[in-house]
Amino acid sequence: MKKSSQVVEGTFTEPMVLQDGTTIEPTGNKFKFNMVTLAKWYNGQITEEYPYCDNDEIARQMGTD
Repeated sequence: MKKSSQVVEGTFTEPMVLQDGTTIEPTGNKFKFNMVTLAKWYNGQITEEYPYCDNDEIARQMGTD
């Protein structure tokens, strides 16, 4: 298992489609958050991936909470 960490930042400018098919309209808010990904590799390809981030913090920054 390998770990990768990154900072993700941007502006919420496009509708976001949720798993249940509903959408959240963009707010124009900027966001910046930390993310960690654990991945299992085999023959140079990812076979399993587990991304982790603070969804509540992302929603707060995007103005969707």
